[in-house]
Amino acid sequence: MYRIVTNEALMWIRSQRRRSALHVEYGDLSAERLADPRPDAVDLLERSQQHARLRRGVERLPEAERDVLVRCALAGLSYAEYAQGSGSHPAAIKSRAHRARRRLGSLLAEAEESETAERTRPAAALRCARTP
Repeated sequence: MYRIVTNEALMWIRSQRRRSALHVEYGDLSAERLADPRPDAVDLLERSQQHARLRRGVERLPEAERDVLVRCALAGLSYAEYAQGSGSHPAAIKSRAHRARRRLGSLLAEAEESETAERTRPAAALRCARTP
């Protein structure tokens, strides 16, 4: 039992020494302050591609679904406000918005699948066949 307590005490002393050495080396800078908060190039590229996919998906929606999605989800109108302006019942607008979100999700999933398939296609399949 005495040896267990001694080993635990020695491990605690070593860990305290390491912590104080880190504190002296970096001062009061924490890991959060040392990390660069700006997104890197890969993050920016992925975000740009996501925005482009979303824009293409919204453009492929039927006009009525696109309009309700843009005005309620992006512009911030409530369903009641949109319904009052369009002369429709709020329940119909909610239903249309739900259909639009569901259809947009399907369109985005299809786009992602086709992009993934395109990226994983072997290089030989991308070459044009030569005609004699």
